[in-house]
Amino acid sequence: MGQLISSSFLPETAISNFFSAAAGGHPLAVTAQTAGIVFVAELGDKSFFIAMVLASNPEFSKMIVFLGCLLALCINAGIASAIGFGLANALDTWILHVITATLFMGFSAKMYWDSKDASTETCESLDEAKDACRDASKRSVVSAAKLFFTAFMTNFVSEIGDKTQLAVLTQASKTQAVLNVLLGACLGFAAVTGLAVQCGALLSNYLTEKRILRAGAVLFFVFGMLSLWEVMEHEEGANVVMPGAVTA
Repeated sequence: MGQLISSSFLPETAISNFFSAAAGGHPLAVTAQTAGIVFVAELGDKSFFIAMVLASNPEFSKMIVFLGCLLALCINAGIASAIGFGLANALDTWILHVITATLFMGFSAKMYWDSKDASTETCESLDEAKDACRDASKRSVVSAAKLFFTAFMTNFVSEIGDKTQLAVLTQASKTQAVLNVLLGACLGFAAVTGLAVQCGALLSNYLTEKRILRAGAVLFFVFGMLSLWEVMEHEEGANVVMPGAVTA
Protein backbone atom coordinates (compact mmCIF):
# COMPACT_ATOMS: atom_id res chain seq x y z
CA MET A 1 0.00 0.00 0.00
CA GLY A 2 2.87 2.34 0.91
CA GLN A 3 4.42 1.84 -2.49
CA LEU A 4 1.25 3.10 -4.17
CA ILE A 5 2.00 6.58 -2.78
CA SER A 6 4.89 8.25 -4.55
CA SER A 7 7.54 9.62 -2.21
CA SER A 8 7.43 12.88 -4.14
CA PHE A 9 4.10 13.65 -2.48
CA LEU A 10 5.54 13.48 1.05
CA PRO A 11 5.86 16.98 2.58
CA GLU A 12 9.58 16.71 3.37
CA THR A 13 10.32 15.36 -0.11
CA ALA A 14 8.26 18.05 -1.81
CA ILE A 15 10.05 20.79 0.15
CA SER A 16 13.42 19.24 -0.62
CA ASN A 17 12.59 19.02 -4.31
CA PHE A 18 11.39 22.63 -4.36
CA PHE A 19 14.58 24.08 -2.89
CA SER A 20 16.73 21.76 -5.00
CA ALA A 21 14.92 23.11 -8.05
CA ALA A 22 15.46 26.69 -6.88
CA ALA A 23 19.15 26.03 -6.23
CA GLY A 24 19.39 24.47 -9.67
CA GLY A 25 17.86 27.50 -11.34
CA HIS A 26 14.42 26.09 -12.17
CA PRO A 27 12.44 29.15 -13.36
CA LEU A 28 9.21 28.65 -11.39
CA ALA A 29 10.99 27.61 -8.20
CA VAL A 30 13.37 30.58 -8.36
CA THR A 31 10.47 32.98 -8.97
CA ALA A 32 8.41 31.58 -6.08
CA GLN A 33 11.34 31.50 -3.66
CA THR A 34 12.36 35.07 -4.47
CA ALA A 35 8.79 36.33 -4.11
CA GLY A 36 8.57 34.71 -0.67
CA ILE A 37 11.89 36.17 0.51
CA VAL A 38 10.95 39.67 -0.67
CA PHE A 39 7.49 39.51 0.91
CA VAL A 40 8.91 38.44 4.26
CA ALA A 41 11.71 41.02 4.15
CA GLU A 42 9.41 43.92 3.23
CA LEU A 43 6.51 43.20 5.58
CA GLY A 44 6.81 45.82 8.30
CA ASP A 45 9.80 47.48 6.62
CA LYS A 46 10.08 51.26 6.12
CA SER A 47 8.92 51.04 2.48
CA PHE A 48 5.84 49.10 3.62
CA PHE A 49 4.90 51.91 6.01
CA ILE A 50 5.63 54.63 3.44
CA ALA A 51 2.98 53.11 1.17
CA MET A 52 0.63 52.77 4.16
CA VAL A 53 1.08 56.37 5.34
CA LEU A 54 0.55 57.87 1.89
CA ALA A 55 -2.47 55.66 1.16
CA SER A 56 -4.05 56.53 4.51
CA ASN A 57 -4.73 60.08 3.31
CA PRO A 58 -8.31 60.00 1.96
CA GLU A 59 -7.44 62.72 -0.58
CA PHE A 60 -4.69 60.62 -2.16
CA SER A 61 -5.27 58.03 -4.88
CA LYS A 62 -4.31 54.59 -3.57
CA MET A 63 -3.61 53.40 -7.10
CA ILE A 64 -1.08 56.18 -7.73
CA VAL A 65 0.58 55.50 -4.39
CA PHE A 66 0.75 51.80 -5.23
CA LEU A 67 2.23 52.37 -8.70
CA GLY A 68 4.78 54.92 -7.51
CA CYS A 69 5.99 52.71 -4.66
CA LEU A 70 6.02 49.57 -6.79
CA LEU A 71 8.02 51.14 -9.62
CA ALA A 72 10.69 52.34 -7.19
CA LEU A 73 10.97 48.91 -5.58
CA CYS A 74 11.11 47.10 -8.92
CA ILE A 75 13.87 49.39 -10.23
CA ASN A 76 15.88 48.70 -7.09
CA ALA A 77 15.31 44.99 -7.62
CA GLY A 78 16.51 45.33 -11.22
CA ILE A 79 19.71 47.03 -10.06
CA ALA A 80 20.29 44.31 -7.46
CA SER A 81 19.63 41.55 -10.02
CA ALA A 82 22.10 43.06 -12.48
CA ILE A 83 24.82 43.30 -9.81
CA GLY A 84 24.05 39.74 -8.74
CA PHE A 85 24.44 38.52 -12.31
CA GLY A 86 27.85 40.19 -12.47
CA LEU A 87 28.91 38.47 -9.26
CA ALA A 88 27.74 35.12 -10.62
CA ASN A 89 30.21 35.42 -13.47
CA ALA A 90 33.03 36.39 -11.13
CA LEU A 91 32.64 33.89 -8.26
CA ASP A 92 32.21 30.13 -7.95
CA THR A 93 28.71 28.82 -7.22
CA TRP A 94 29.56 27.36 -3.82
CA ILE A 95 31.06 30.68 -2.71
CA LEU A 96 27.82 32.44 -3.66
CA HIS A 97 25.79 29.92 -1.66
CA VAL A 98 28.04 30.47 1.37
CA ILE A 99 27.70 34.26 1.03
CA THR A 100 23.92 33.95 0.80
CA ALA A 101 23.71 31.71 3.87
CA THR A 102 26.04 34.01 5.84
CA LEU A 103 24.05 37.09 4.84
CA PHE A 104 20.69 35.59 5.83
CA MET A 105 22.03 34.29 9.13
CA GLY A 106 23.57 37.71 9.77
CA PHE A 107 20.19 39.37 9.13
CA SER A 108 18.60 36.92 11.55
CA ALA A 109 21.17 37.53 14.30
CA LYS A 110 20.99 41.33 13.96
CA MET A 111 17.19 41.41 13.98
CA TYR A 112 17.05 39.17 17.05
CA TRP A 113 19.66 41.29 18.85
CA ASP A 114 17.82 44.52 18.00
CA SER A 115 14.53 43.00 19.17
CA LYS A 116 15.82 42.70 22.75
CA ASP A 117 15.55 46.45 23.28
CA ALA A 118 12.72 47.04 20.81
CA SER A 119 9.43 48.58 21.81
CA THR A 120 6.38 46.40 22.33
CA GLU A 121 4.00 49.30 21.68
CA THR A 122 5.47 51.41 18.87
CA CYS A 123 7.26 50.80 15.57
CA GLU A 124 10.39 52.74 14.60
CA SER A 125 9.91 52.01 10.89
CA LEU A 126 6.44 53.54 11.03
CA ASP A 127 7.79 56.68 12.69
CA GLU A 128 10.51 56.96 10.04
CA ALA A 129 7.94 56.54 7.28
CA LYS A 130 5.78 59.30 8.76
CA ASP A 131 8.77 61.62 8.85
CA ALA A 132 9.65 60.81 5.23
CA CYS A 133 6.08 61.52 4.08
CA ARG A 134 5.39 64.44 6.44
CA ASP A 135 5.28 67.19 3.80
CA ALA A 136 2.99 65.29 1.43
CA SER A 137 0.68 64.06 4.19
CA LYS A 138 0.01 67.61 5.42
CA ARG A 139 -1.45 68.65 2.10
CA SER A 140 -5.09 68.00 1.34
CA VAL A 141 -4.62 68.44 -2.41
CA VAL A 142 -1.63 67.04 -4.28
CA SER A 143 -1.41 66.59 -8.04
CA ALA A 144 -1.26 63.05 -9.37
CA ALA A 145 2.24 63.63 -10.76
CA LYS A 146 3.57 65.01 -7.47
CA LEU A 147 2.00 62.18 -5.47
CA PHE A 148 3.51 59.60 -7.82
CA PHE A 149 6.93 61.31 -7.58
CA THR A 150 6.72 61.44 -3.78
CA ALA A 151 5.78 57.76 -3.52
CA PHE A 152 8.51 56.83 -5.98
CA MET A 153 11.36 58.84 -4.47
CA THR A 154 10.67 58.07 -0.80
CA ASN A 155 10.58 54.34 -1.55
CA PHE A 156 13.53 54.39 -3.93
CA VAL A 157 15.81 56.15 -1.43
CA SER A 158 14.66 54.00 1.52
CA GLU A 159 15.36 50.78 -0.37
CA ILE A 160 18.96 51.53 -1.42
CA GLY A 161 21.25 49.19 0.52
CA ASP A 162 18.27 47.70 2.37
CA LYS A 163 18.28 44.05 3.40
CA THR A 164 15.71 43.26 0.72
CA GLN A 165 17.93 44.63 -2.02
CA LEU A 166 20.86 42.59 -0.69
CA ALA A 167 18.65 39.49 -0.55
CA VAL A 168 17.62 39.96 -4.19
CA LEU A 169 21.27 40.49 -5.16
CA THR A 170 22.41 37.26 -3.55
CA GLN A 171 19.42 35.37 -4.95
CA ALA A 172 20.30 36.51 -8.48
CA SER A 173 23.97 35.66 -8.04
CA LYS A 174 23.48 32.13 -6.70
CA THR A 175 20.70 31.06 -9.10
CA GLN A 176 21.94 33.01 -12.16
CA ALA A 177 18.29 33.19 -13.26
CA VAL A 178 18.17 36.98 -13.33
CA LEU A 179 14.84 37.43 -15.09
CA ASN A 180 13.10 34.98 -12.80
CA VAL A 181 14.60 36.59 -9.71
CA LEU A 182 13.46 40.00 -10.96
CA LEU A 183 9.97 38.65 -11.71
CA GLY A 184 9.74 37.04 -8.27
CA ALA A 185 10.95 40.22 -6.57
CA CYS A 186 8.38 42.33 -8.44
CA LEU A 187 5.61 39.90 -7.50
CA GLY A 188 6.69 39.97 -3.85
CA PHE A 189 6.85 43.75 -3.88
CA ALA A 190 3.44 43.99 -5.56
CA ALA A 191 1.87 41.73 -2.94
CA VAL A 192 3.34 43.47 0.10
CA THR A 193 2.77 46.99 -1.29
CA GLY A 194 -0.82 46.14 -2.15
CA LEU A 195 -1.28 44.84 1.37
CA ALA A 196 0.17 48.06 2.79
CA VAL A 197 -2.07 50.26 0.65
CA GLN A 198 -5.29 48.34 1.33
CA CYS A 199 -4.84 46.99 4.84
CA GLY A 200 -1.85 48.86 6.27
CA ALA A 201 -3.81 50.93 8.78
CA LEU A 202 -5.34 47.78 10.27
CA LEU A 203 -2.06 45.86 10.34
CA SER A 204 -0.20 48.75 11.98
CA ASN A 205 -2.14 48.07 15.19
CA TYR A 206 -0.39 44.71 15.47
CA LEU A 207 3.01 45.43 13.88
CA THR A 208 5.09 46.58 16.84
CA GLU A 209 8.84 46.88 16.42
CA LYS A 210 9.57 43.84 18.62
CA ARG A 211 7.11 41.61 16.74
CA ILE A 212 8.49 42.63 13.36
CA LEU A 213 12.10 42.03 14.39
CA ARG A 214 11.38 38.69 16.08
CA ALA A 215 9.37 37.40 13.12
CA GLY A 216 12.04 38.57 10.68
CA ALA A 217 14.78 36.93 12.75
CA VAL A 218 13.00 33.58 12.66
CA LEU A 219 12.22 33.69 8.95
CA PHE A 220 15.69 34.79 7.89
CA PHE A 221 17.14 32.06 10.10
CA VAL A 222 15.03 29.57 8.14
CA PHE A 223 16.22 31.03 4.83
CA GLY A 224 19.80 30.90 6.10
CA MET A 225 19.51 27.24 7.08
CA LEU A 226 18.01 26.43 3.69
CA SER A 227 20.92 28.19 2.02
CA LEU A 228 23.36 26.14 4.11
CA TRP A 229 21.51 23.03 3.01
CA GLU A 230 22.00 24.15 -0.59
CA VAL A 231 25.75 24.46 0.09
CA MET A 232 25.86 20.88 1.37
CA GLU A 233 23.82 19.69 -1.62
CA HIS A 234 26.31 21.38 -3.93
CA GLU A 235 29.26 19.78 -2.12
CA GLU A 236 27.68 16.34 -2.28
CA GLY A 237 27.05 16.78 -5.99
CA ALA A 238 30.64 17.88 -6.57
CA ASN A 239 31.97 14.81 -4.74
CA VAL A 240 29.94 12.32 -6.81
CA VAL A 241 32.18 10.37 -9.17
CA MET A 242 30.49 9.73 -12.49
CA PRO A 243 30.45 6.09 -13.74
CA GLY A 244 33.46 5.42 -15.93
CA ALA A 245 35.37 8.43 -14.62
CA VAL A 246 39.06 7.89 -14.01
CA THR A 247 40.16 8.78 -10.47
CA ALA A 248 43.71 9.48 -9.40
